[in-house]
Amino acid sequence: MSVNELIKEWPFIEEEKRKGMLQAWSRVPNNYDYRVAQKADFEHSFMMSDYGELAGAFGLVTLIVKKAATGTNRMSLIIFVERPRNRSDIYWIYRDMDLSKYQMSRASGDIFVDEIHEDESKSVCEIRWDKKERTWACRGL
Repeated sequence: MSVNELIKEWPFIEEEKRKGMLQAWSRVPNNYDYRVAQKADFEHSFMMSDYGELAGAFGLVTLIVKKAATGTNRMSLIIFVERPRNRSDIYWIYRDMDLSKYQMSRASGDIFVDEIHEDESKSVCEIRWDKKERTWACRGL
């Protein structure tokens, strides 16, 4: 599934907000090189996309895969953050990495990302606005 298809098919996104997300995605260079991640891309089954509150904002979070890339560093985690006047901004939380051992989950209005290590331990971060860096990022808890 393409990112465009995901945006068009995701339930509960208002049509005008959907257009804003599609417009933001259209500005990503070579956006057609990506597809939405599938369960087969990961070692553990978990959510790969979600729409709703994002640490006080609102938007869509999704894991994507660079289609033509080979090797392990072909996955990215992006968020579409809704803005006034039905616009969206895209933030690349992780880009061109091996995310096959990562798990994404939601708790209330927050998105958490767990990295599963070889010894089965976890590192957990929360997607949120980083005031110091002035960008959205996944920061450890």
